[in-house]
Parts: sequence; structure tokens; C-alpha cells
Amino acid sequence: AASNMSRWYASEGRWRLLWRCCKIAKCAMKLQGRLPDAKLAPYVLTNIFHTRIAPHLRALRLEQQEMDLVEQFIDLLPSAWLARGLPPTLQALCDQLGPRAPPNAGDTAKQAAKILRKLRCFDEAQALEQQQQLAGS
Repeated sequence: AASNMSRWYASEGRWRLLWRCCKIAKCAMKLQGRLPDAKLAPYVLTNIFHTRIAPHLRALRLEQQEMDLVEQFIDLLPSAWLARGLPPTLQALCDQLGPRAPPNAGDTAKQAAKILRKLRCFDEAQALEQQQQLAGS
């Protein structure tokens, strides 16, 4: 079973699935203003991100491709959806991006802080930036 998972994480099929899910989210966001946010937000955040994307992310801060995909997805979200606080479906993402990431994840710290700020996770972004400053000095 472990070798099957390793093959899946390394496969092109996984990347096609992830990018197609991001494309579905992009198409769904074109319905903003035509569908009420109360219907569109759960579809995009739960049915697409939480159900289809998040389970296939392996080591977010350790894989640049995963970081790029997540950043692209987060860029699609209207700020109004994040204004009232982080939706529960994105809480794990905030934890994975933040200062509790693996110590060897320094290469993605700047991008992670940028995504955290978009998610309005300002404390985590600031802690991550401070960690980077300490590591650089």
C-alpha cells in the first residue's frame, strides 16, 4: 500500500487531478455575482478544496509545485470570503503553511507568508517571517 501511495504522489495523474480541480474552481468563480456566496463558497471551499485538492497534498512546504497550486487556488478566492475569519476548511492549510512547517522548508517561506497574508493569517505570517529573519542572521 505504501508503494502505491508513493507512486501516486509521484505520478502525472496526481498533478493532472490537482490542476484540473484548480481549473474547476476558477470556472466556478466565474459564477460569482450570479450565484449567492452562501452557495458558491461551500462548493469551492468544501467540494473542491477540502474534498478534492487537500487530500492529495503531500508535503506542501517541501514541494514548490504544491505551493504554486495552493497559491493559485487562494488567489481565486474573493477577500470577502476571508473577511469574517478563516473558513474551517482552510484551517489545516494555515497550519501547514505556518511556522510549524518542517525545518527544511525554508525555500518556500516567503511564498508561504504571502499566502498566509491572503488568508488573513497575519500572526502566522509574521511568525514565519521572524523565523526567516532569525535563520538569516
